[in-house]
Amino acid sequence: EWPTDDPVWPHEPGTVFVDFACKTKGGEFGFNGFWQIRDFSDIELEKVRLTLLTKLSHFNGHFLSPEEQKVIAKRIREVVAERNYRMDDYGSYIDENFLEFWDTERVELPD
Repeated sequence: EWPTDDPVWPHEPGTVFVDFACKTKGGEFGFNGFWQIRDFSDIELEKVRLTLLTKLSHFNGHFLSPEEQKVIAKRIREVVAERNYRMDDYGSYIDENFLEFWDTERVELPD
């Protein structure tokens, strides 16, 4: 859900997100699932624009074990702390390509 005066979300239909959420500043991040942007136009309402997502049970047949979730959550918390817990305009701490976030030495992936 986006206010109608915000720019359009730059992610294309089919984009998959690995979603981790944290309820309190400085708290623990928890895995909130894989989400994929639907191939459907945003819904324009009077004051908000809705981007529709589908929750996926896996990503291309891959699951994150509880141990993997904890390791990723720990790294996210470290990065968020390094950034002084600053959210972007949309309430996200991090909105990056996962592989580039996870391995900062990795060469940028082509579009």
